[in-house]
Amino acid sequence: MRRVAPVVWIPGMGYETGAPTSVCGNMEPEHKGVTPQTNASPYTIAVSNSTFQTGKPITVVIGGSNYKGVLLQARSASSKEALGTWGTTPANTKYLQCSGIAQGAITHSNSNTKNNLTVFTWNPPSTTNSIYFVATIAKDANVYWLNVKSEMLTRGENYFTKQKVLMNLISKCIVIHWQKHRNKTPVQHNKGFTLH
Repeated sequence: MRRVAPVVWIPGMGYETGAPTSVCGNMEPEHKGVTPQTNASPYTIAVSNSTFQTGKPITVVIGGSNYKGVLLQARSASSKEALGTWGTTPANTKYLQCSGIAQGAITHSNSNTKNNLTVFTWNPPSTTNSIYFVATIAKDANVYWLNVKSEMLTRGENYFTKQKVLMNLISKCIVIHWQKHRNKTPVQHNKGFTLH
């Protein structure tokens, strides 16, 4: 007699092999009959730095008790689009294409246990100056939390700060040039023109 392997559901994220791309935007469950928890999430999203720079990865860890399902993205405060790319996926996880980015999100690849030893790496883009991480986290097949967020991260000194310094320098150069030009303008006195 042929045995058939059971199909396991992880709520909000499709089958046990991970979230489908259809939930990239709202990160909400598609499994009918199961609703998200309304109490405060026991999970937190910890990051390695409160600032980011293009070319310098950020380490991300989900703290709390063990979990089985996850959908994790980086976003800006003004959009639901996934930002940046994720580095090498930890065991029991995989990439999910979101917002047209092949490595735009991370999801579970099976229902094996994940914990705070499951470390994710995110690579910042060059197109935004602030982001946060957001996740849907499933403890098991019937218990999960939506909209678990990290602190807001802001861009560090790599691009925007350098641009600001450059603009300040240009402004100072313009002022100095203007002052020198002004000092060479002829000024009329009673006895003719003199140069200052």
